[in-house]
Amino acid sequence: MGNISYWITGIVSIIVAALGSSWLGVWINSKREKKTEIYKKIDEIETDVNKHIEVVEKALTGIEYLGIKMSCSHILDRGYVTIEELEDIEKLMYKPYTAMGGNGVAKELFEEIKRLPHKPKKEE
Repeated sequence: MGNISYWITGIVSIIVAALGSSWLGVWINSKREKKTEIYKKIDEIETDVNKHIEVVEKALTGIEYLGIKMSCSHILDRGYVTIEELEDIEKLMYKPYTAMGGNGVAKELFEEIKRLPHKPKKEE
């Protein structure tokens, strides 16, 4: 009888080990698949966010360009620039525009107004 219980214990242990390792493998794979799905979703979100950032950057560059063009055109028509205008255009429009990859058109306009006569700000 002792031998039979020894064999039964051994067989039951083998069955339990086989089922347990099989279940463990399935569980690990399901966790791995969930991680893969999460990483894919994160990649999709990141791609979407980057597309939106690119659109916003292009829009801001366009707005900066228009601001530079309008300001410089007005100043060029007038024939002089004030120090305050020059500083404001450079700091608030020109530098951000070039930092975002703006082209040389705005640089040409900015350089033109820098060559104009400088006058003090009119007191209003």
